[in-house]
Amino acid sequence: MSNTFRPMGLVAAVAAASTGFVGSTSAQEISNQNLGDLGIVPYYTTANGYATGVHVINTSDSTQVVKLRLRRGSDSLDALDFNLILSPKDEWTGSIRSDEAGVFVETSDASCTAPAPNEGANRFRMPDTFSTGAEEGYIEVIGMAEALDELQPIAIAAKHKAAVPNDCASVRANFFRVSDSDYGNLRIKGVHDAALTSNGAATDALAQSSYTHTQDDALSVSYFSRDADGGLEFGNNAVMIQGFSQAPMMTNQEALLTVDGVPVYDPFNFELPNLDGGPTGTDGSIAAQPVRLGGTQGLYDTVVRPALGATSIMNDWSNNQSDSFSVNTDWVVTIPGQYLMLDPIGYLLSLSTAKPCVAKTCDARDIPVRATIKFYDREETAFTPEDGDLVVSPATSISNGTDLKFEVNVIEWSETAVLGSQYAQTFDVEIAGAANGWAELSIESSQAKVPQQVWTPDPNGVGSYTPSPVVNTLPPAIGFAVWERNFGNNAAANYGRAVNHSYGS
Repeated sequence: MSNTFRPMGLVAAVAAASTGFVGSTSAQEISNQNLGDLGIVPYYTTANGYATGVHVINTSDSTQVVKLRLRRGSDSLDALDFNLILSPKDEWTGSIRSDEAGVFVETSDASCTAPAPNEGANRFRMPDTFSTGAEEGYIEVIGMAEALDELQPIAIAAKHKAAVPNDCASVRANFFRVSDSDYGNLRIKGVHDAALTSNGAATDALAQSSYTHTQDDALSVSYFSRDADGGLEFGNNAVMIQGFSQAPMMTNQEALLTVDGVPVYDPFNFELPNLDGGPTGTDGSIAAQPVRLGGTQGLYDTVVRPALGATSIMNDWSNNQSDSFSVNTDWVVTIPGQYLMLDPIGYLLSLSTAKPCVAKTCDARDIPVRATIKFYDREETAFTPEDGDLVVSPATSISNGTDLKFEVNVIEWSETAVLGSQYAQTFDVEIAGAANGWAELSIESSQAKVPQQVWTPDPNGVGSYTPSPVVNTLPPAIGFAVWERNFGNNAAANYGRAVNHSYGS
């Protein structure tokens, strides 16, 4: 086999990128301290003049390698990702915005990234591949690995001196691909396995960096969204998970591959780690890794899903309109990780041929999630939809519920939208004169997942679906309510806030 690598087509790329995971061996749980080794930002937006800021803090005394990934709101395909290399006590900040050329992430931070920004000195421009619909989405911030100690070459190179890292070029050298024939030869720069990389220096001691797993409480992640023209800003901490992985998960940042025109399984491709974990084992050779061309399904249940599964979502709503001001709310409801429950080849073919994936043979996602809604005002009064006095726009009877069709969903509680989302639907709550109250959204997966189906491919890309040993029927859910107090023409007086949802399970 030749070790000359070439870019592959889109379908083959996604097939190779969706495979080869190892989950955590410990129980994952939502952190009460807002610290963890995985952070999920439920929503980012660049639509309608909004910009979204993200802050990632390394609270530990060790160098951390962190994957930051934007997933588009419709189906959570990877729209943009890069790696942050944060020295002890370092913080990285970035702003997600858009212009006529599309979405970009801009930073004034000096911390090393892999790769370097692809547009100018400080801007990561979103590739066209999955950019349609990615003006809105959610963000994964995953602790990939922690330097074994601060004498590792990558830690020395990433360390700041006079506010500037020592050598970001040396840091980036650790993120190239290493072929089978070069595996273990530390003169070859790149990712040799999940716990070992090399910057390619001529002396082993100057080249080799070794890793352990990211500490359970190493990272703090927060976000905010701002509409400068409308005078609205809101923000919060990310949903932080502790115990996500008990193994290092280093991966490369090169383009996906073919060898002699044939798609190659790369266990250390850039789409890993994701919400299902990272590369398997510490033997970095392709031959030593399990082959899963064609995708995986059901594995997400074993890692993050138990911590985020919900039967219902609860929060306040407001549709308070007066001559001088209004108080409006939008709910963001994100159903994360659905990309792990798709056969990627079948799904991409369905997008290009307009032939839908068949449930349980190509698509085992929870979405569309079925939602049934109960409304209450602030005086304990419950409302039921009778005689058309409560409708979902457009024209779907609330008595039969509604569908949350996307990975990121926005519910508007008045005709005056707060976010103006392309993933929104409006619920008319002008009932019995109530201007505000609270609501409970009972949610249910659209798929019967007892048991869930798991795609088991063979090396030729032909496989079958078998029952998963994991039985978890609750769809994962995260999100918040956005409040806007709007004073009409006096935009300088406007303000907003984000309030996390409560969940039944």
